[in-house]
Amino acid sequence: GSFTLFADDEPLRLKIADRLAKRYRFFHPMLEFIEVFWLRDGFDIICGNPPWVNNAFDELGIISEKYPEVAIRKISAPEIRKKRDEMFQNMPITEHIYRTEEIGTACTGVFINAYCNYPLLIGQQTNLYKCVLENTMDLASPTTGYIGLLTPESIYDDPNGQPLRRELYKRLRYHFQYQNELRLFAEVHHHTVYG
Repeated sequence: GSFTLFADDEPLRLKIADRLAKRYRFFHPMLEFIEVFWLRDGFDIICGNPPWVNNAFDELGIISEKYPEVAIRKISAPEIRKKRDEMFQNMPITEHIYRTEEIGTACTGVFINAYCNYPLLIGQQTNLYKCVLENTMDLASPTTGYIGLLTPESIYDDPNGQPLRRELYKRLRYHFQYQNELRLFAEVHHHTVYG
C-alpha cells in the first residue's frame, strides 16, 4: 500500500482537513517553494502591505446585513441580541453563518496568541500585520534576505512589544516614515503615520 499521513480508518480527518484547506486557502511557503529553502535558506526579497486588522468578531456587521439600523443608530446590547434572535428565527441559515464566524474568530485568536506560533507577540495586542511581520522574518534568508512591509508605527511604541522590537532591530536597515496625506489608503485616516 501507499504511505499516508492519515490512517485508512480515519478518512473523516482527511475530508475535514481538505474542506478547511479549500475554504481558507492554506498556503505553506516552505513546502510550495521548497527549493528556495533547500538551496538558499529563505527568500531574498519579501515585500507587501499586510492587513492592519485586529482579530475581532464583528457581531454588528453580521446583524446589520439584515437590520442596517443596528449599525446606524445607537442601539443597546439587549436590543441587538433581540434583533439577532429574530434574525435566527426568520432565517435559520443566518445562525449557522453567525456561529461559524464566531467560532472562526475565536479559533484564529487562539492560534495567533499561541506562544508556539508567534513567540515574539506574546503579551501584545495581536494585529495581523504583526503576525505577517514575524512570519516574514522566518521566511527571509538570514544572510541575503530583505523585507519591505508597510506597517503602522505601533510596533515601535507598544509597551509590551520588546520581544518583537529586539528581533526587528537586529534586522532593521532602513525605516521610512509616511503620512497618509495623499490618501493612498482610503480606509486609513489621512493623518495616520506608518512606516
